[in-house]
Amino acid sequence: MTSDTVVVVVPFVAQGHLNAFLHLSHRLSSHGLPVHYVSSTSHIHQVISRSTSTTSLSNIHFHHFPLPPYPSPPPTPTSPSTSTHFPSHLQPSFNASLHLKLPLTSLLHSLSSSSRRLILIHDSAMSFAATAAISISNVETYVFHTVAAITLSFLQWEARGKPPEPWVQSLNLPDLSFDSCFTDEFFNFFKFQHSLTSTASGRLINSSVSIEDIFLQHLRQEPNWQGQKVFSIGPLNPVINIKPRVTTSLCLQWLDKQPPASVVYVAFGTTTSFSQEQVGEIKNGLVTSGQRFILMCRDADLGDIFAGGNSVEKCDEIEEVGGGVVVRGWAPQLEILSHPSMAAFMSHCGWNSCMESLSLGVPVLAWPMHSDQPWNAVLLTEILKVGILVREWKERNELVTKETVKDLVLKMVVGDEGKKMREKAAEIKDSLREAMSEAGASKIEFDSFIAHITRS
Repeated sequence: MTSDTVVVVVPFVAQGHLNAFLHLSHRLSSHGLPVHYVSSTSHIHQVISRSTSTTSLSNIHFHHFPLPPYPSPPPTPTSPSTSTHFPSHLQPSFNASLHLKLPLTSLLHSLSSSSRRLILIHDSAMSFAATAAISISNVETYVFHTVAAITLSFLQWEARGKPPEPWVQSLNLPDLSFDSCFTDEFFNFFKFQHSLTSTASGRLINSSVSIEDIFLQHLRQEPNWQGQKVFSIGPLNPVINIKPRVTTSLCLQWLDKQPPASVVYVAFGTTTSFSQEQVGEIKNGLVTSGQRFILMCRDADLGDIFAGGNSVEKCDEIEEVGGGVVVRGWAPQLEILSHPSMAAFMSHCGWNSCMESLSLGVPVLAWPMHSDQPWNAVLLTEILKVGILVREWKERNELVTKETVKDLVLKMVVGDEGKKMREKAAEIKDSLREAMSEAGASKIEFDSFIAHITRS
């Protein structure tokens, strides 16, 4: 039997990317398209075990391919002596992911023979996948960028030597350099992958004109992207009717007892590890603020989170401290942010976390660490005005004291500035929900993509 259009997705092997591709896969399969999700055995186990979606995974075909053994060292906590806070301990897993090319090539050849059109959607950091499809005549390749349009815009601008362009000069933004956000090894890995995207048929971006119109306009005119269709299809995370998958979550039970707009959620994603000194300053600052809080305390992911015999990740375990709770293990972030007790989110500003906070109307205390996060923080604080910067990027190697944490929490939870930001965040939430509605801009873009790849 021949299928009309079949989709293969290839995410980068880091949690934020794996999760974004899972959201994309759900969206594609809801249109009746067969979706094949390709990654390593451990990374597929990782993304499924952490999924907060109540949507069945049975409509997605997962392909668990083995990787050769690679080191999975522990993370190095950030400290003043650290030149970059990028999680370099994950690099061996990134390098090992290149070995997916051979089994991916076999899968593409197999699927192409039984489908009229095969759509390959790969992460921008996994662009070697496009080379696996070169000799297959009925394959179309699309790049999925899991980062913000502001990051992509400045990345392309910097790659072209930072020419004096009106859209840059009109923004009057802080001067940031990608050199300060990555290790040299990863940046070279990343640049090589990006060099393989020039022949793509199009690009998908997890963003919306509601929040990044100026940058999306620029990208549609980007010289290096000419001839490629650009679809802004975000937010991909659910924006309404978010129901807990794990109703026994201790976090959610605790939140149910708190007043509306009273809790600060403090979480720094899956790639950040702080020194014990910095953790102590954060915890003491939260306690002395007198405000309610949830503080996530967990180490950064290993390259293989199941290394050492770990088979299942622990759910949240809470310890009451002052007016809040400290959580160890894995907690349902989307459900936490959607809870009416949320007042603010202290975040590393990973793009998934940013999109979740924006689409759920929660302002941000922005504390970027590496990669695209400084640009995301600029978008939140300087452009959308729904965030306060915890520290300037040039001070990223300095300790953030408990006094700073306390002052920022009070400013956001009980101050007039925080109240205005919650009002602004609520407006953005409404605009993003509108964008995902039947006649909304993002819904139209996604439907346009579906129409394009299923065309006669």
